[in-house]
Amino acid sequence: MQTRRPLPPAAWPTALSTVACAVLGLWLMFGWGGPSVVRLVDSAGLAVFAVYAAICAVAAARSAYGRHRRTWAIMAAGLTAWAGGELTWAFYEVGLGRSPYPSPADVLYVAASLLILTAMVQFPRAQSAHSRLRNFVDALIVAVALLALMWVLLLDGLYEANRGDATALTLALLYPLLDIAMIVVAVLNASASRRGQRIVLLLLAAAAALMALSDMVFAYLNAT
Repeated sequence: MQTRRPLPPAAWPTALSTVACAVLGLWLMFGWGGPSVVRLVDSAGLAVFAVYAAICAVAAARSAYGRHRRTWAIMAAGLTAWAGGELTWAFYEVGLGRSPYPSPADVLYVAASLLILTAMVQFPRAQSAHSRLRNFVDALIVAVALLALMWVLLLDGLYEANRGDATALTLALLYPLLDIAMIVVAVLNASASRRGQRIVLLLLAAAAALMALSDMVFAYLNAT
């Protein structure tokens, strides 16, 4: 009789997180409870997820060693900044009934993106020097292509909508550029990862893509 292999320790937290994300997405998509409830669920839900992600990164840093610990510590700092941004945005949107842009939350969002990108760059890769150079060139080509596509679809309109406000314009252009950088680095990491890290880095790549999509939708809504 074949024995059943035990599930990995992260299986249940990953499954529950996926279900919770799906429920939040459906809630926002169908607008259950009306606009005021959706606004509360949106702000509170994203803040809770951000705090949970920061706690998970701290736990990963505590259980890692050497370069991995430093990388996860930077990731934890970035996710903590992101959680702070979500909590600040929730305070403005739910507590004060305002949705300012730019806002103090944007300072934390930008810091979070820079720290997360720094952590992603530092993930160890199983590559030779020749492979790293080839992947860097491939990544540069992909980044330029994505930037050109994003300019046609989004950035040109953002520039026209925000050129009267230097701060808003800087943020409107900075977010998509950071998103492109995170997507490219995440894909590179996943393609050149060691076997034990592949699932984690694929999840990070998916998260970077979802962050980019949400930033683009937010920027589009603000521009229109």
